[in-house]
Amino acid sequence: MGDSELDRYRLFRSVADLLMRAADCQVTLLLMDDLHWADSESVQLLKYLLSAEQAQRLLVIGTFCASGVGVDSPFGDVLASLHREPGVARVDLKGLGDDELLWLLEALAGHEMDADGVALRNALIAETDGNPFFVRELLRHLRDTGAIGHDDQAGGRWVAMTDVLSAGLPVSIREVVTRRSRWLGSEAHAVLSTAAVIGRTFEVSVLSMVLSAEASRVVELCEQAAAADLLHEVDVGERFQFAHALIERTLYDELSARHRAHLHHEIAEAIESIHGEGRVGELAYHWAQATRPKDTTRAVRSARAAGDLALQRLRTHRGAAMVQRCARPAR
Repeated sequence: MGDSELDRYRLFRSVADLLMRAADCQVTLLLMDDLHWADSESVQLLKYLLSAEQAQRLLVIGTFCASGVGVDSPFGDVLASLHREPGVARVDLKGLGDDELLWLLEALAGHEMDADGVALRNALIAETDGNPFFVRELLRHLRDTGAIGHDDQAGGRWVAMTDVLSAGLPVSIREVVTRRSRWLGSEAHAVLSTAAVIGRTFEVSVLSMVLSAEASRVVELCEQAAAADLLHEVDVGERFQFAHALIERTLYDELSARHRAHLHHEIAEAIESIHGEGRVGELAYHWAQATRPKDTTRAVRSARAAGDLALQRLRTHRGAAMVQRCARPAR
């Protein structure tokens, strides 16, 4: 053992002894936050503490963001080995549920939420999927921009002053999403940016055609993004969905208007090539967003077809409801 390794061992042993003595006197909690950013020495210390003989009244809690643990991360090297240590458990944290987010809004507002408050809760859930960081930052941004606030005419209740989704995204969220996406590499970031133009849920076949890339490579990159909690796999190897609507919006807004229009055109062409003109709703949207003069006719035609289809479905639904009502036995 070299001098540097011996010095490190002595340091680790000293830290462990200090914690053991503290735990002998009283219940002791050691919290190590943001381990995905930890350097190699800190990670090795954590591994030593968890593998060493510990006092019964010492609890070690480490938090980390799964999307921040890459192949080159020091913490990633020891994460798998920690599962084999006795007494070590991994707890995956989920987003806030409907009731939890409503309680948070009521605690911040100081009163019970009415129908408008519930609508705000629903909009936040749709945008953030209950992610506590996104919820907190988005609420702070909405208050700072005046999108929500206390209305004296409504008895000081917290109300939405404007459409909350029109207030844009706070810089903090944009920075986090962009950093996480670019951390995967330029190729994966380009795939995610293009997918964001397709929509919250997208097909690999359409995405790979727009990118002129092999579907297997696109799936591989999407799976990397899923491992980083940016995407969820909907159908194995066929469809993926952004983990949060905010991720899709951030990546979409990052593109220039000209680039977005070009991608909308390419996406519409890919959908027509793969599915024909059956996806009239999607085609109407993408052709309309392409905004090029030569696309106007196709946008109008798709929009008219989408409207006709909606009316046909409405008539069918009403007819089915009438049949069901007539078939219901009299009381």
